[in-house]
Amino acid sequence: MGFGLSIHSIQGEKIKEKVKKVDENEVFRLIKEQEDKNLEISTFKVELVTTKRTYEVQFSQMEEEAKSFKASLTWKVQEYEQQLEELRNEVKVSYFAQTTIYWYTMREKTRPRGFS
Repeated sequence: MGFGLSIHSIQGEKIKEKVKKVDENEVFRLIKEQEDKNLEISTFKVELVTTKRTYEVQFSQMEEEAKSFKASLTWKVQEYEQQLEELRNEVKVSYFAQTTIYWYTMREKTRPRGFS
């Protein structure tokens, strides 16, 4: 009977060792998987930071281009407004000149001849 008990005891120890070995292998596999996932997360974080910086630089460049374009348009508007004002003044001068010539001509036509 002592012999049967020791066989069961030896088999029990072998089973415990197999379970322990399986548990250790599972723990090592899970640790390796965790490390791989952590590395993947770190890679994604670096990629995210790099992409964010790239977009920030592009945004800044586009913002500067927009400011420059706006300044250019403002300058053009002022230039066109000045040209428009000059044309209005020319029209006024031309109208005044034409009116003066018209009245002078009408006066000459209506003035009696022979009396200077």
